[in-house]
Parts: sequence; C-alpha cells; structure tokens
Amino acid sequence: MNHTALLKAVLAAPLGLLGAVFGQTGWLVVILIACAAADWLTGSAVAIKQGNWRSRVARDGLWGKMGTFLAVLTAGVFDVLVWFITRFLPAGTLPFTYKTLLLPVVCIWYIATELGSLIENAGALGAPVPAFLRKAVALLKSKSDRS
Repeated sequence: MNHTALLKAVLAAPLGLLGAVFGQTGWLVVILIACAAADWLTGSAVAIKQGNWRSRVARDGLWGKMGTFLAVLTAGVFDVLVWFITRFLPAGTLPFTYKTLLLPVVCIWYIATELGSLIENAGALGAPVPAFLRKAVALLKSKSDRS
C-alpha cells in the first residue's frame, strides 16, 4: 500500500465513523480537531518567535487537548445513551425524537475557545486582528455557554 492510500484510509475511517454515528454533528468534531491542531501549531510558533519555546509547555498543551477530546467523547457517549434510553426503554419516552444535544454544544464551545486562542496567536505573530472578529468569537462562545 502506498503512503497516499494509507493516509486516505487513516483519515476516511474515523471520518466515516463520525458521520455514521453522529451525521452532520460529526463535522463539528472534524472542525474541532482542525482548530485544536492549528492552535497548538500557532501557539508553538508564537513561543518560538518570542524565544521561549519549551517542550514541557508544548507537551502540557497536548495534554490539555487530550482533555478537550475526552470531554467531547463523554458528550458523544452521553448523547448515544440518552438516544438509546429514549428509543428502546418505554419509561424513557419523550414527545420528540432525540438525536443529539450535548455533543454539538460541547464542540461549538471548544471550537469557539480554540478560535479565540487562534486570534490571540495571530495577534502575537504580528497580524492585525479586527475587533469584530474578536467580538464574533466571544458571541459564539457566550451563546454555546447559554445552551
């Protein structure tokens, strides 16, 4: 198997699983993964630019990202359990069809957090960041907090 085919298989399998289990909500997880990776990379770039990059701090950042994905996984499992209870247990019926609630809210909250960090990193790297963009990210985060 060549490297391109292997890379496609490694990427397609988890994306297909997310889509199968969570439908469109799975794309929020993909966006979160991309934002988290970009944040870690740009945060490392800021540290290198400032001359204070430390492997321990970078490792701690990865541990934090792992905690983020543990929270997302927990929200996804919770949604699956509530769906199962409302679908198959007669005592758990609801007047509507439950598909997912916590996973998208948790993903949006973490995406907003990552976007805020990316904006900070962009500013630290010397890019001018418009105030309306900072406000938009803050609004997105506040709306997901209230959900």
